[in-house]
Amino acid sequence: MSFDSDASTQAPAATASAPTVSSPAPAGPRPRRQFRGDIQAMRAFAVGCVFLNHLWPERLTGGFIGVDVFFVISGFLITTHLLSSLLDRGGLRLRDFYARRIRRLLPMAFLVLAVSAAGVVTFLPIQRWRPNFAEIFFSAVYGENLYLVHRAVDYHAANQDASIAQHYWSLSVEEQFYIVWPLALVAGVWVCRRLFPTRLRLALGLLLATGALASLVYSVLFTASQQAQAYFFTPVRVWEFATGGLVAVAAPALTRLLRPAAWLRLPLAGAGWIAMAAAAWVFSPHVAFPGWVALLPVGGAAAVLIAGLGGRVPLLDPLTSLAPVRWLGDVSYSVYLWHWPLIVLAPAVLDAEVRWWHKLVIGVIALGLAGLSKPLVEDWGLRTGLLNKSLWRAFAFMLGGMALAAAGAWGGGRLADHLASAESRRLAEFLATDCAGPGAMNPANNCPNKLGKPQSIVLGEDNIYYSDPPECRLEELPHQYEKFAGKLVCDYRPDPNAPVDGRDVLMLLGDSHADQWSAPVIEIARARQLRYEALIVAGCPVRQLNDTEYETQTYLWGQNCADATRTVVAEVTKVKPARLVYSLYAKEEPLAPEGDQQALYNESLGGTWRQFLAAGVGKIFVIADVPYNHEVRDLNCYAQRDNPAVDCRVERSKALAVDPLPGTVPAAADPRVQLVDFTDAFCDAEYCYQVAGEMLVYFDQTHLNRQYALKLRPRLERALFGQ
Repeated sequence: MSFDSDASTQAPAATASAPTVSSPAPAGPRPRRQFRGDIQAMRAFAVGCVFLNHLWPERLTGGFIGVDVFFVISGFLITTHLLSSLLDRGGLRLRDFYARRIRRLLPMAFLVLAVSAAGVVTFLPIQRWRPNFAEIFFSAVYGENLYLVHRAVDYHAANQDASIAQHYWSLSVEEQFYIVWPLALVAGVWVCRRLFPTRLRLALGLLLATGALASLVYSVLFTASQQAQAYFFTPVRVWEFATGGLVAVAAPALTRLLRPAAWLRLPLAGAGWIAMAAAAWVFSPHVAFPGWVALLPVGGAAAVLIAGLGGRVPLLDPLTSLAPVRWLGDVSYSVYLWHWPLIVLAPAVLDAEVRWWHKLVIGVIALGLAGLSKPLVEDWGLRTGLLNKSLWRAFAFMLGGMALAAAGAWGGGRLADHLASAESRRLAEFLATDCAGPGAMNPANNCPNKLGKPQSIVLGEDNIYYSDPPECRLEELPHQYEKFAGKLVCDYRPDPNAPVDGRDVLMLLGDSHADQWSAPVIEIARARQLRYEALIVAGCPVRQLNDTEYETQTYLWGQNCADATRTVVAEVTKVKPARLVYSLYAKEEPLAPEGDQQALYNESLGGTWRQFLAAGVGKIFVIADVPYNHEVRDLNCYAQRDNPAVDCRVERSKALAVDPLPGTVPAAADPRVQLVDFTDAFCDAEYCYQVAGEMLVYFDQTHLNRQYALKLRPRLERALFGQ
């Protein structure tokens, strides 16, 4: 983030906590520096947006744009700082530049990581230690964003297992920028000085603009195809830094333009603030971000920076220079570092649901810690002789901290594995009993533990519903995109190399609500020596209607869904599986803005199924969707109540909303289309449960815990094969 507040636009060695600027000069004595209260206000706004979004994601839905504002500020301040050395003073000592970044940023970053590691060991279950220690390590070496890209983590997923160090992704992007940007700028100045010595800034600006445009185009394309990974990927964010850098390169010309037209400063700054605020308020996780929509907050931030080049902005300057605003801007780095570990640890510390007053306390604690750590740690890093007497001491501090983080992560992971092994054996013994999970919901079993506390509230690798066995492989198909990876094949036939016969194929088809049944379907295929094939298009039902907008997603996403649907239909009609298992999330997904949704589903799904049957598909088994979870209760209720089986249950009428999917089966009027309904495995006559038979029912917002689904395998096998 742009927390490197000592990065003065004139003096590389400035130590003031606020950013400063001055009129550019070709040479000579350093000009007088001017305090930029608007930049401190932008920092305060940005960290406030991120903090509020993390506390109340359903309120300030677009607060994540605060990170983009920070990136623009970083590009502006660091580029101005570097140009001051390269152009005004004739050279840049890269070692000094990097050493100062180390002194400024790493002491605080390492402290919060150390405290976070202690919090993990003290408060979190053993099963969550290893993933948290892994991300603490990658955060310490500033590779957290790349690690999240590798794991295809969804930033917006409301999952309770978010790492305590996940917020370091943006710091990693920024540090990668700090490493590369000075080198790129030195090279750019060297080239432009030789080719265009009389138009140096113009040539440099055009070069920078070309790079920014290339990054923006890449951002748009990558976001459209791989949105989850794009959010964290550094090349996708380069144009945001470069936008701030362009303002810095063009600062002399912009200053000359604004000084005689002072009246422009207020509307320009006002438009910038409105753009940033609108993005924070209007954007949501459904927006394909960053992509082209990031132009709104990035452009707004650039407008505010430009308006401030000409001097103070009338009317706005008294507001942006208020003491509380300036203070929050000063401590924004510490606030950002402290707030996320507090949010992650709060449910475990409280052992109760996190209420609004708890969130207020989290805010107070984060601000208090930031107020203390700013002078005691951040400023100490710049003052102490321990890091200032020698450049190499600063670099040794960096390498030593990273080495300690690596050793701690390795040791913590080994300890977690050792402690978790006994727990895993105990859980395995429990899962083997008839009264574990859905078995307790069957009155015939006379299970005493239907409303018992969960044996474990940890959702790890064994609980991920979309986890596939290592022997399975993906086959490429046309029109693949982020939500459609192709066809998954797990071949358990005696001769996997034999020609594919549809009579030996058990196929799973639908969106992620079909994928949640993959574990029991795969086990059935394994036991019966069949070929398992899965065609999963997440967030997209396979249906006859080819609408181009679905689940409020963008046109491109809707078109991808329609294209993938045609591919899937063609594949099903080619394979002709003997048994096709189908499910989807139809409760909240209207097929048209108006009209009878049941009739629309009857027509679209019925037409698709008739097409399958006419092509030679044997039978189609439609699994009714699971009851509501996060729509009717707190997603993390099970981890925050003394007896979640009782405290987190909801009335059956609330959890079982009108679902058009079951009604499509009788409407199909074909005995080869059959309904498989497991509602009684989640609900009794009065309530539907988040915890049943001492097991967690759900993995996340709407999908089943894989272990719970596996306990339903015998019932599913009887439904499919009648035995």
